[in-house]
Amino acid sequence: MIFADSAIAILKALVIILFFHGLVSERKSITIAKALSVPVLAGAVMLSYYVDMIWLRQVILATVITAIGIVIFRAKPYISFSLAITSLFMNLLSEIVVRSLLDMIMGKDFNIAYTVNPINHFIIAFLMLSVWGGATYIVFRLLSEEDLKVFRSVWMHFAFIMSVFMLVTTVFASFYLADGTENPNSFLFFVLGLSFLAMSILVVNFFAEICSSYKKENNMRTLYSDFYAIKEQLAIQFQASNRMKKIRHDIKNHLYSVGAFIENGEYDKAKEMLAEINLSADKLQPSLHQTTGNGLVDAMIAYKAAVCEGNNIFFEYSLETLPEISISSSAVSSVLSNLLDNAIEASLSAEKPEVKIKVFMYKDYFTINVKNTFSRVKRNGDALTSDKENKEFHGLGMKIVKEICAENGGFYKWETIGNVFVASAIMKVN
Repeated sequence: MIFADSAIAILKALVIILFFHGLVSERKSITIAKALSVPVLAGAVMLSYYVDMIWLRQVILATVITAIGIVIFRAKPYISFSLAITSLFMNLLSEIVVRSLLDMIMGKDFNIAYTVNPINHFIIAFLMLSVWGGATYIVFRLLSEEDLKVFRSVWMHFAFIMSVFMLVTTVFASFYLADGTENPNSFLFFVLGLSFLAMSILVVNFFAEICSSYKKENNMRTLYSDFYAIKEQLAIQFQASNRMKKIRHDIKNHLYSVGAFIENGEYDKAKEMLAEINLSADKLQPSLHQTTGNGLVDAMIAYKAAVCEGNNIFFEYSLETLPEISISSSAVSSVLSNLLDNAIEASLSAEKPEVKIKVFMYKDYFTINVKNTFSRVKRNGDALTSDKENKEFHGLGMKIVKEICAENGGFYKWETIGNVFVASAIMKVN
């Protein structure tokens, strides 16, 4: 019997590892650590066979699977726990469905066949495994088609729902699986088991739809942000074009004056006029006197500096040379643009509009610190609210910044010091 249980335990462990590998693994190749996690998890499954209390059995397995998800697959704890509970919940339901079905067909002979004959024991256990594997595959297909990078609160709600399902199912199973004799209510348990299994798949499908909606909302927000960025850029280019025309006109007049000074032998005045021309030419293409070496970061800061100049906002920056950043360009762009856009808009209402940004590395953490003056800040508890139009797309964006920082192993924080708002976004680069 132990050989049959060992084979089933290995197969169960393999299904769970492949489930995690397909959903949360960043590397699609099977590593040594992932391969070694199969016997470790199989050992935990074997250990659970000797635990009489069903609830304790589920706690042990949930702990081991969650730990493997965090350590081996580098998944967030709440994601690893959610997937572990979902998998165990459907495994328990599959066991109830198959047992109740065979109990209806075989009657009192089922218990003898399952507990005495090793071959029959393996066949029945494999049938339970097949039903569970099929349900797990359906869940995998539903979730693998979506981007699972939604807000942590969404994952927490999903984990809570599946935990409640697990608790109810564990109590439900205690009345059936613990009883080795023929159960007269097998049909009722079979129907309830199938109903719970179908309900769990519907919940997973609903969660997948939320992930899809979140992705669409992010895309819409990005498009809306790009729309406003293009509008601002066109406005600045229009201002720059008018300024260039004026400077060109002034340079043309200055060159006539230089020629006249040279003809009259007034070389000192000619040099002074040439210096003015050089100064005017420098104004045609403003640039940063400090750079980070990162093209995206430098370009965005230079652009926002031009925005501040066009709105008569004092802009100050302190930039340190950055190493190669592993954080995605879209994440850096979203964080930097949100922080600076909010700072610029808030400072416009201040008596002395100022925006200051500092970009630097602290150990392995990429840090963006933005300060701005303001007239007032609207609070909603610990959160900030916006007075902007279309605030759902072009709002303060701090929830987005906070989520991006968390996804990259960092955090976001803000505080007010007098009439100065200070925001810091910190992300781990390795």
